[in-house]
Amino acid sequence: MFFFTQIISAQTDLSISVSSNSSTYSVAGYITFEVTVKNIGANAATGIHCNIPMPANVSGTPCNHATIGYWENYPVNGITSGDWKNFSYLAAGDCAVLRFKLYIDTVNSFTITANIGSTTMDIDLSNNSSSTTVNVGASSSDNTPNDCAYPTNTAACPNIVSLLLTSTSNKNEANTYVGNNTRDFPTVDYFTYTFYVSNSSVKSASNVTVQLNLPPGITYVSSATGIGTYTANTGIWAIPSVQGNTTTTLDITCYANAGGNITTTAQITGVDQPDNNKPYLPVSKTITGLLADLSISSLLDGSTTYPIKIGQVVNIVTTLTNNGPTRAEGVKVRALSPVGTSFISATTDFGQYWVSKGVWLLDSTSVNADQNHYGFTIQSGETKTLTMTVKTTPSGTFDIYREVRSSNMPDPNSIPSSCDQGLGCNFESENDFNKLTVTVSNIFLPIELSVFTAKKQKNNIQLNWQTLLEDKLSYFDIEKSLDGLTFQSIGKQKANNKPSEYIFYDNDNSGSIIYYRLKINETDNSSYYSKIISVEGDKKDFNVTALFPNPIDKILNIEWQSNDAAPVNFILMDVLGRIVSKQKAESREGFNDFKFGSDTFNSGIYFLSIEHNGTREIKQLFKK
Repeated sequence: MFFFTQIISAQTDLSISVSSNSSTYSVAGYITFEVTVKNIGANAATGIHCNIPMPANVSGTPCNHATIGYWENYPVNGITSGDWKNFSYLAAGDCAVLRFKLYIDTVNSFTITANIGSTTMDIDLSNNSSSTTVNVGASSSDNTPNDCAYPTNTAACPNIVSLLLTSTSNKNEANTYVGNNTRDFPTVDYFTYTFYVSNSSVKSASNVTVQLNLPPGITYVSSATGIGTYTANTGIWAIPSVQGNTTTTLDITCYANAGGNITTTAQITGVDQPDNNKPYLPVSKTITGLLADLSISSLLDGSTTYPIKIGQVVNIVTTLTNNGPTRAEGVKVRALSPVGTSFISATTDFGQYWVSKGVWLLDSTSVNADQNHYGFTIQSGETKTLTMTVKTTPSGTFDIYREVRSSNMPDPNSIPSSCDQGLGCNFESENDFNKLTVTVSNIFLPIELSVFTAKKQKNNIQLNWQTLLEDKLSYFDIEKSLDGLTFQSIGKQKANNKPSEYIFYDNDNSGSIIYYRLKINETDNSSYYSKIISVEGDKKDFNVTALFPNPIDKILNIEWQSNDAAPVNFILMDVLGRIVSKQKAESREGFNDFKFGSDTFNSGIYFLSIEHNGTREIKQLFKK
């Protein structure tokens, strides 16, 4: 009698499905595909082999991710196999997911087919192959080759997790004041980043790690986690477990210590289980650190002659610069007339000088002694100037103090209003405070000028000046300017060397505002200047409305309004009057703009002459 024993090998049932994120495409675009393999049998499958051939006229992209192994979508030894590599085992009930993106360069429909097999007996071969066809259509083109986002349903895949990292900030406008070193903002401007790790699968994700290093522009204060711990010095958020369909959070409280845009980046870096959302994309939050480095300096302008005599008129030029990186508003500068001088006048290229308080600020109808938040705005990179004209009184020395009194922005190396005429602060380290010491000789001026006026008449400007004292004078040089900065001689008048009245006529009265001064020349060839006076001239048909940035880096933008079409000549001169550059533009009626290249000349002070139809304006510029 013979007995037969039937040996039944282990059996499994692999199924495969292919889908895409679009059934139509536009040529020269990307489409994302997903291949899902499930073991719906009772036993593990071994010796798995999966193949997804690459169609013609399509090519792979860097977006190629699998929960197990990888897809060989590039040539090896001249052959693109299309094999799903390093994928040979799948436990009963588990899944494997492959996601890839293809670049489409064909006008023909094409089909993606995936086939699966194993050395374990498969009881149902009907589900071992799957295809999806994509047609040319009107769908919008996907131009993100590195983004493999895909709405996968992993509910039937208990071995796969689906983690996602997102973030928010409690700063609605993403702006924060830097540090805590301003009078107007005495407390730290804290803000909070919140990071979320969500698991949309049914399986728990264990030993999840997130790398989150705060950049140098952010100072860490504290943190709180829903699950796990955050170590600030390593930047690692370690999460023991994220249960299925739950979210955990990390709150980081911090403040900005630098100005400009500061970006914090976080990324999931590890998990024990296969994750359908790999590769993990970094998540970034950008905050703008509000910071304005204001600096101030003073000097006597180039018209000053030495030694400075008793009774001499001198011009104190104060320069305020915003070194950035953000603009400053509500800026006020304390600029008192120095002790030991007699105040004559003050002019600015922006804002107004409040004589009774000795403050330079924005023109405002609500100026009062307790004003703290009115002032002017100065953009990053801009420079503003205040020119104060004073007459020296006694001999000896006098100090000129200038200080930023307020700003709505933090300053990295200064505290506005921390100095008081040089007392109580280290003005050598705080660049928003400046002290200039001037020495006056014991020599008296041989002239006392009692009157100096300018009056517009029908066809000219009449200048009148009177002296109460004249001694050893040679002549008066009458100088004129259209911008109050650069003067040119328009005539001479011999001195009488006795109390006298003088009249001079300027027959060219064109210009919005015309400035005049007297250069007083002695018989020993020494000279000095009177105060500057101004008068309104005939309105011009050409008006320069903007020059920026100033100081210049490489390009100066010039904007103007013109009532006619005519050439405009731009002549750049150095402080010695030497021509550095000449450029020309064709003006049209209305608004005009021109980019003046400046990358070929050195740093320093320059004067730009703008000439149009016989008129000329001269602007002072600073080159970085």
